[in-house]
Amino acid sequence: MKIIIFLFWTGLHLSTLAQPRVLQQQKLPRITFDHHRIFLSVIGAQNQPIKFYTDTGGGRIMAQSAVRKMGIAPDTTFVERGKNVQMVDLAPYFEKQGLPAPVASHMAVTEFSGASEGLLGSSWFADKVWNFDYQNKTLAIVQKIKWSKAMTKHTVNLGFQKNKAGQKTTHFPRIPIVVEGDTLQVLFDTGAMANLNQEAQKQFGCKAIGASFITRGIFNRWRQKHPKWQVIEKGNVIFMNGKKRLEEDLIQVPKVTIGGYKVGPVWFASRRDQNFTQWMSQWMDQKIVGAVGGSCFQYFQTIIVDYHQERAYFKK
Repeated sequence: MKIIIFLFWTGLHLSTLAQPRVLQQQKLPRITFDHHRIFLSVIGAQNQPIKFYTDTGGGRIMAQSAVRKMGIAPDTTFVERGKNVQMVDLAPYFEKQGLPAPVASHMAVTEFSGASEGLLGSSWFADKVWNFDYQNKTLAIVQKIKWSKAMTKHTVNLGFQKNKAGQKTTHFPRIPIVVEGDTLQVLFDTGAMANLNQEAQKQFGCKAIGASFITRGIFNRWRQKHPKWQVIEKGNVIFMNGKKRLEEDLIQVPKVTIGGYKVGPVWFASRRDQNFTQWMSQWMDQKIVGAVGGSCFQYFQTIIVDYHQERAYFKK
């Protein structure tokens, strides 16, 4: 009996030692979680709130209304595809408010509709260490962390596209998940979102959710193999410039394994295969078949994403 207790204690102790130790972190102010989507509010020149959507898998754009609230004069000297593009440097503005700035701090000013006035994408998260707490609805930037040399089953290596010199060419993290015994390579995507049709709104009680994405090929395979998995046909409405453009199906996957944990249920929205296997994969270190987002992350109290060490740690 003593031996069993000793072995149990030893295993528990070693497991604890293998966890990363956060030595210093700063919880960001004015962070809100809305159905597993993460927003950051910045204070405008006249103390107006300016809401940004945070998206590890996104770009860097903001609305003209946000520029006006900030009182910043856009730079119009940038040219893209033969056209002048308005750009705004966010770094000085964010630093004055004690907020981390994107590594590529110039944001394109464009038409923007939805629940926010800007998108803080992969360049905002890049070259930093983050601590996502979906349970307590906080987001922190980690200044000091100590990783154990021993890998725990809850630590996952992330993949990033690099050049021949080993330097990152993009900042989109790839992470593996397991569904029904199949390992799938996907984008780590806090911004994965599904706008809902009326039927889906009745079920979820809201107009949009943090979701996950999967290619139609895999979606159809799941549906054929598991006819009891709930599907909401055309449950995800996709808008472009404020107008409905596409409708995609939603499927509820009972269990997904990520970071050594089996969690669920997790909602996935279908996407055309080429959206991920071709389009998004061109910026990844290898081919991906979807994205994992808030519908899966909601079950975790700790998700540490270290862009320097290229690893993530999960804890429920």
